[in-house]
Amino acid sequence: MDEKKRDFLFTIMFALLILAANIYLFYETEPEITKLSVSGAATSEIPRLFTQSFFLKIVFIVLTFLILLIAILAYVKFVRAKKEDSIKISYSMLKEKFGKTNTDLDLLYFLLREKKKLKIPTISKIFKIDKEKALEWCRILESHDYVIINYPSLSEPEVEFVAKA
Repeated sequence: MDEKKRDFLFTIMFALLILAANIYLFYETEPEITKLSVSGAATSEIPRLFTQSFFLKIVFIVLTFLILLIAILAYVKFVRAKKEDSIKISYSMLKEKFGKTNTDLDLLYFLLREKKKLKIPTISKIFKIDKEKALEWCRILESHDYVIINYPSLSEPEVEFVAKA
């Protein structure tokens, strides 16, 4: 099993474990809620029951929401990583395809023109450079209006090719 899949499964299992513990502790500390009957005497205790446990219910709902949010974000990150891995391009393939006399910046331009959109880590991996250098190259292309660099809030920067008219 590859490392990304293992990390994803670990995160999901951890979130489910915390969710199960949260549900168990909520119902274990609130036995009145689970054993509430609908007799006349029980209806007089309903207002007291809701005022005493209101804070616990809010905490339970917030924790459950946060755990589900963590699981969803882990899934989204896993799917994006899988998508990035599907781009199997090597530097030698680029040199062979676009010519050996081109510079690395030219190769990046040709690659972006072909793929339309790439993330900075993918560019970094293809050219075997650090992310800062890849971003610097993309900024050079952006300054000449060949590409646009997008900065999503929950992801790495993404470079998109701009077709000139």
